[in-house]
Amino acid sequence: MITNALIMGDLHELLTGQNGYALVNPYRDTPTDPSQVVESILKAFPNNEHTMQETLDGIIAVTRDPIYSWFAIYYVNLVLRYRENFGKKADLQAFVNTAIANIRKQETSLRALKQWEGATEAEGCWGVVTHMIGQMKKYEQRDGIVIPSLD
Repeated sequence: MITNALIMGDLHELLTGQNGYALVNPYRDTPTDPSQVVESILKAFPNNEHTMQETLDGIIAVTRDPIYSWFAIYYVNLVLRYRENFGKKADLQAFVNTAIANIRKQETSLRALKQWEGATEAEGCWGVVTHMIGQMKKYEQRDGIVIPSLD
């Protein structure tokens, strides 16, 4: 499924769990299971710099989506977790800065979005983003990657 999605140019659909690409997430109410997606890409395309860059670009595209941008924060977190797999060419600080800036632009729509995990958050899916940003702060100490504020 992962290989097919990349060959068919369906990376956005794969990352957002659309058009038959959804993977069940047993732990969270999300459109797909981001851990399974990233781990499957890493397994199917080990040490493939082109695919890793394509994945980073695809995640940035999701950060611009008014419905799925909140969900991209999970992928940003996973990229940082598996940073060594995303190749030396990947400028992870620039990736994080761009992703957070794009998500920040969606704040109004994300506050109103009461789907998936956002259904139980007072601030909708924006609440999920703020929680994940807090979780990602651990990478500042470990990797020296600064997680930008949402302010």
